[in-house]
Amino acid sequence: MSVWYRAGMLWALKQVQPDLLAQWTHNGELGDVVFQVAATFPMKKIQVGVVYDGPPFEVQEFVKQVAART
Repeated sequence: MSVWYRAGMLWALKQVQPDLLAQWTHNGELGDVVFQVAATFPMKKIQVGVVYDGPPFEVQEFVKQVAART
């Protein structure tokens, strides 16, 4: 379930802000480094009935960590 959730968060991020992960996207697919960071990056579980202002994780820190691994 965790893998599905994290993959879903990456998919949503790619849909909402496609340029954010563009340099790690090849032929429409995210690079391995994105998934490697996502596997351990802190993400909160979204609660049903709660309205959120953004994704349940720090997007800029996520991108920073992906960039640091490349």
